[in-house]
Amino acid sequence: MRRPIESSRAWRLSSRSWEPGRGARQVVVARELTKIHEEFLRGTAAQVRAQLAGRDAVKGEITLLIAKATGPAPDDTPLDEAVAALMRDGMPRMDAIKQVARRRGLSKREVYDRLLPKG
Repeated sequence: MRRPIESSRAWRLSSRSWEPGRGARQVVVARELTKIHEEFLRGTAAQVRAQLAGRDAVKGEITLLIAKATGPAPDDTPLDEAVAALMRDGMPRMDAIKQVARRRGLSKREVYDRLLPKG
């Protein structure tokens, strides 16, 4: 668990963990809120780290805001094709239906019903 309060040195080191595996998330570093030297740095994690790199120290109280992660692009492959592709790779039909349902945020029943021939 991360500590809610860190020294400026530890905080600067932890800033390296803002980006890996998270894509180009937007961040805001708010420094000295409600004070005369109030400052906001905005951009991707890499951009904000670059802005901070030229400074000797980051002093004062800091609040870090990190944007919500964006999910993967929605899969627009028709359900029957998605299930068939998994089955071609050797997955049993019901397991393929479960996996497609999980990826799309649907129930197994919804996927199964949509795959049934209408008639």
